[in-house]
Amino acid sequence: FVGKAWELQLSGTGSGASWVVREDKEVEVRESDLLLPLPFFEKSASVQGLPSPHHITAIVRKKGSTEKPTPETYLNPWRLKANGKRVLSFPIWLYCDDTSGNVSKKWNKHNSFLFTAAGLPRTHVQREYNVHFLSTSNIAPPLEMLDGIVEQLQKYQDEGIVCWDVIFNEDVIVLVVVLALLGDNPMQSELACHIGLTANLFCRVCWVSSRIDKDDKEKAGQGNDEDRRSVSSAASGQSSDSGNGEEKKSPAGQVTESRESMIDRVKRFMQKGVPRNKTESQDLLRNIFTTASRQGGKTESGRLNTQTGLKDRFADHFISKIFKATKYKYGHAAKVALDAEISKLPTNHESPVWRIKGLDPHSDTPVEILHVILLGILKYFWRDAVDHVPDKSRPKLVARLSSLNTAGLKIPTIGGTTLVQYCRSLTGRDFRVIAQAAPFVLHDLGLPTHCLQAWMALCSLIPLVWQPEIHDLEQHISAIRQGIDHLLTYTVKWTPRWFNKPKFHILLHLVDHIRDFGPAPLFATEAFESFNAIIRLKSVHSNRMAPSRDIARAFAQVNRLRHLISGGFFEIDVDHAFDVSHQERRIFKTHTPSGLVKEYVIRQYGPGPRAIAKQDIVSHYVGFYTIPGPSETAGRCIPDKKKSRKWDRTLTGSRVLFPQFAGEPPVDVNTLSFKTAESVELYNGDICKKGAWVLVADPTVEGTGQQIATIWEILQIVGSPREISQCADFVTIRIAEITGISNFHYMPTLCLTDRIAIVRVKDINCSANVQHNCQAFGCEANATVPIMEEREVSGRTRDAVRHIIPEGSRTQWILNTAKMRDAIYVQKFRHPPSELDRDFAIQEGVVREIAQAKETRAKEQSQKKGGSKGRSKGKMDVGIRNATHPLRTQLE
Repeated sequence: FVGKAWELQLSGTGSGASWVVREDKEVEVRESDLLLPLPFFEKSASVQGLPSPHHITAIVRKKGSTEKPTPETYLNPWRLKANGKRVLSFPIWLYCDDTSGNVSKKWNKHNSFLFTAAGLPRTHVQREYNVHFLSTSNIAPPLEMLDGIVEQLQKYQDEGIVCWDVIFNEDVIVLVVVLALLGDNPMQSELACHIGLTANLFCRVCWVSSRIDKDDKEKAGQGNDEDRRSVSSAASGQSSDSGNGEEKKSPAGQVTESRESMIDRVKRFMQKGVPRNKTESQDLLRNIFTTASRQGGKTESGRLNTQTGLKDRFADHFISKIFKATKYKYGHAAKVALDAEISKLPTNHESPVWRIKGLDPHSDTPVEILHVILLGILKYFWRDAVDHVPDKSRPKLVARLSSLNTAGLKIPTIGGTTLVQYCRSLTGRDFRVIAQAAPFVLHDLGLPTHCLQAWMALCSLIPLVWQPEIHDLEQHISAIRQGIDHLLTYTVKWTPRWFNKPKFHILLHLVDHIRDFGPAPLFATEAFESFNAIIRLKSVHSNRMAPSRDIARAFAQVNRLRHLISGGFFEIDVDHAFDVSHQERRIFKTHTPSGLVKEYVIRQYGPGPRAIAKQDIVSHYVGFYTIPGPSETAGRCIPDKKKSRKWDRTLTGSRVLFPQFAGEPPVDVNTLSFKTAESVELYNGDICKKGAWVLVADPTVEGTGQQIATIWEILQIVGSPREISQCADFVTIRIAEITGISNFHYMPTLCLTDRIAIVRVKDINCSANVQHNCQAFGCEANATVPIMEEREVSGRTRDAVRHIIPEGSRTQWILNTAKMRDAIYVQKFRHPPSELDRDFAIQEGVVREIAQAKETRAKEQSQKKGGSKGRSKGKMDVGIRNATHPLRTQLE
């Protein structure tokens, strides 16, 4: 943690020495830099010849003025409130989302607030046990619910929460602070008082605009008339029949764009705008409220909403009352009604988000990678790809997906039919599979080259974003910034019409949020999204008479239960405790509101009740389950049931001498017997069989510090401690070498060598996913494999890919760097797509868009002429035009 502080400057010498606070010199202090608490420093100051830290004689303000301090200036009120207790900060991720309270498709909207501790280790962030319920309602909107939460936050930030600390074994005071607001994009916009993604000012973080400026409107009336109509058709999804040189509008009411104005709009979209800030937005919203409170201010306040991109939905409730009071009233009657309604308004009618201390809802609503990337950009690309694959090529796409090697990805065999046939009904889990498989299945299907390049850029970026740990922040930030730039540049070269989708721009802000909050998976919302199912079940199992109360009570009961059975402490009165005199814990005293002294002890349940938490049924019910650590099961192997044999009878022994590992005594190999195994478990939990591809730590390799290899043999020494514990003693690997970079996939190409090496299991970092280079060798889906039904081979078959392995080829394998797991190791082999000139890519994409729009318009006009001969034929023509219009498939 890092805190901001003002420099304390020594003034004078001897008995006249004092301190001067320099507010004009702000410094950042790390937690590790703190040496002494104030009481200790106060005691040691005189010994070191320094004045008391309370002896402050002047304060130099930021503007350079000097003021005399008051006693309250240097008196920390929390030191008095704490009364010797530790004061700890407790940052939280505050999450809000809407979910249905019904199991059926009928929507029963429930807005819910959840939170989890922001300081948890990465491995615990996504566990259900650490997700805590705050409130839910199918009536109250999110900001109205947030008002009650903020009220409690303010109370506890002023008073603190006294609780028992199991580490220090004493009472501490906790200050709850909101680190960031999480949710999907519409919810984050609402919490930030932003008007939403459909507005001209569609970004909640910056002032970027999608509107055509006044100068652009003037340009739209000049130049080539055909270009204006074509660009309008591409930008709005409609065609224009106007033929004069005046300012054009499409049937959707949008002003037509010239080529220059489209280029300018795309350039604005592809860069971050001026950042929004809390103070500025509050002033603008107050101005909007003041305008709406005036007689006849409804139109002007709506214009200001559009002009600023801000909309306070909490204040809208009161604004709508003002508009309703003056409806159908004019003159003096309207003024009287307006004044009467304003007098009824509460003192605080602004959104409660502005009252959260230390939170700026514009910069503290981090990019939600699940909805922006997987359920956003990747979903758009996949739907577009499936729609543009010809019907005759779809079986090939299905066969490639179903035949893809999933070893090392830790996913089951891919169901190609599901991903293609139901491409519009997929979930985040499906898109995770697609992100890792797409580079190897989309070639030779009729998709444009620029489309495939954009796909490769996207699949190259995704593992970087989902990397759970950052070892070098600046290097990681630079790689992600470069990956985002590549994606946007290749996308605009393909077609600029994608930049009607705000998520492409929102992605630009991810770099700043990673710098502020850490790795993107820390503020991902998968765990919260899974928790929605629990809220739904609580709703289903209530009588629906008071769902918010019933759900809250049910969660309160579960919270108490999981706190107790997981070893949580609780207070118990001395009068109700047994054997207090024999307890090691101290007796605590506190004062009740009535002034009486209350004595209590801190207890927890005994080992018997706590053992219940280890039972599967109970642990899963309360979300409390333990995940075995890597040291508990790493190295475990499954023997292949072959007889033990001497060293020279093993595959490894026939090639190399018995290894002597550093730090171990030499042994006589002739006295040992060896067993082999089918598979071994790595320290990261991967199960690797013989022949599996792995990444092995090797400090001698420059750059990556790793070898790419396959597991050749898994060995156990009979009678060794590792063999007794069913673990492997060592693993023999066959090393592969990188022969180049695939110009299509932007991934390393591999070939296996004859070199072998013997390593310990702990030296194997992770499994790797390696694919056959089907794109280079032209592999076809002309094989068949039987379909398994209920774990048995059925009489049905499906198409499969038959891999072609030319004789003498050394580059038949490709390391899949799109793998999302173990990105820390795999991304060391990442090769980013080649650089493109952004301005040239924008020009090329816009020109191609205009040409395509001209061609589409020409087809539509010819269809109109052909359809004017009869009414029935005209109806059919409309259907053809809608079906063939490029925007139906590109931007649906």
